[in-house]
Amino acid sequence: MNGLKAFERALASDDEMSLETRRELCYCAMCCSAAFGDVETAKMYLREMQACGLDFETATADPTMMRMESSALMKNQLKKFAAGEGKSFGTVQREQYERDKANAAPTPATSVSGLRDLEISSDTDESVEAIVKRVGILIVLSAVGFVALFKGGMGIMEPGSLPFEEIY
Repeated sequence: MNGLKAFERALASDDEMSLETRRELCYCAMCCSAAFGDVETAKMYLREMQACGLDFETATADPTMMRMESSALMKNQLKKFAAGEGKSFGTVQREQYERDKANAAPTPATSVSGLRDLEISSDTDESVEAIVKRVGILIVLSAVGFVALFKGGMGIMEPGSLPFEEIY
């Protein structure tokens, strides 16, 4: 873990470093992340390493660079990701969301930003004041319900309040 943190500190430093140094640091950080089993972080460093011009296959085959010690599954995931076949979990989710959104029927425009994706019936007032009023009513009803349930529970807990309880 200390090695990974050292590589991350070196990458985050503002010192002017050569491109070769940066890509080797990215490769070392990727190897450490892969050894810990952190796929997403390893992919992040792999992308940065490739952006600096170091190919995954070349780096793993080079005997002068750090050896990648990780599971076969991790190595295969990184190899596929480097080849462009694998997608990160977030990318798959984003693509699924965009597909679902494109296939969905268009919804009417709302006056409040952030509510565009909600399906609201046509007779519901969408103004900010109406939403605040509904939330206020919900809070008051929740507080009243809590008090009622609390008092009812305390009534049950009083000695002698249960029909099958004997008083000694």
